[in-house]
Amino acid sequence: KNGMTGDISYNYSIEILTDTLEFNDNTCIAPGDYHYHYMSTEFMLPPNSPVRATIMTEAGSFYDGWKASATLMPTMSVSSSIDFGGTYRIDYIDIPDRNMRFINHIAGVRALLTFTTKLSLAGFVQYNTDSESVVSNVRFRYNPREGVDFYLVYNEGLNSNPYRHTPYLPVSDSRTVMAKFTYTWGL
Repeated sequence: KNGMTGDISYNYSIEILTDTLEFNDNTCIAPGDYHYHYMSTEFMLPPNSPVRATIMTEAGSFYDGWKASATLMPTMSVSSSIDFGGTYRIDYIDIPDRNMRFINHIAGVRALLTFTTKLSLAGFVQYNTDSESVVSNVRFRYNPREGVDFYLVYNEGLNSNPYRHTPYLPVSDSRTVMAKFTYTWGL
């Protein structure tokens, strides 16, 4: 009745790699067909609560090894126009035949400011320990009427350790500024 939900599922998927996949300096996956069998769970606290969260887990095959992951995504509504949230994910990956084993952490924060029913500003920053990178996204949305939207988006990827390679990596890995206009009409 309060909207709390949860599920458990068995998943099967196939990934076809045509090139070598490099996770980090010590972990490479050869091209080929990979079949995954894994279990996943998801539990969500009531979506209308001022404090809510989603908790997810996943475990099973991963390329020619296995992976176990856990994700926590809490969100708090400070007011009717301000939401703050976070994301934390940990992945444990083990590929014994290649002597590859590592743990990766991904942590992020996000905010949504709703100025009016027509104007909003959303921001997101995420850090990945494996790639030693920070990704940020800021999106302004203007919705003058139903079916019409204008977005102004800024994305940037940063290397938090540009000295890990020779030659040194640039501090800014990528930067995008994008304007998008959508108009929906009925036939």
